[in-house]
Amino acid sequence: MVEASLVNLAELVVLIVGVAIALQQLNDLKHTREMELETRQAQLFSVLMERMDNVEWWRHYMNIRDAHGTTYEEWQEKAREDPDVYGGFMSILSFLNHVGWLVRKGLIDIQVIRETLRIVVIRVHENTRPILDEYEKVTGTRQRFLHLEYLYDSLKKSYYQDLQDYKEHVLNT
Repeated sequence: MVEASLVNLAELVVLIVGVAIALQQLNDLKHTREMELETRQAQLFSVLMERMDNVEWWRHYMNIRDAHGTTYEEWQEKAREDPDVYGGFMSILSFLNHVGWLVRKGLIDIQVIRETLRIVVIRVHENTRPILDEYEKVTGTRQRFLHLEYLYDSLKKSYYQDLQDYKEHVLNT
């Protein structure tokens, strides 16, 4: 009887150790996958930054930044004078729309974009939205940049929250 109890106890100990080892392996696998995901996100973000890291991209961005208050007719005239203006406009919008898609799909963490591109996204959206709205009215078609709009909404909310946090921090120090 005592021998049977010891055998059962030994089997129980082996089972517990086996479960502990399996749990540790699952935990290690989870940690490895998290690191792989972070590495993939870093690689993907690096590719995005390479696309932005050139004079042409920033020239197009500056055209959009300087378009604040521009009407659709004024922008259209500028685009007729220099076809590169339209190409740059669409290139920047398309790029940021793709970034928004990557964020929505969870392939890039919104925090990364918040820390690096928030002002770019906000300025581009706010400066192009009136032009795109007017374009829609004039042509009856919609230029949809839904992922850019999602990104803008997400970043704008965090911008106001960060601004409020900063003001509270300053007032409390």
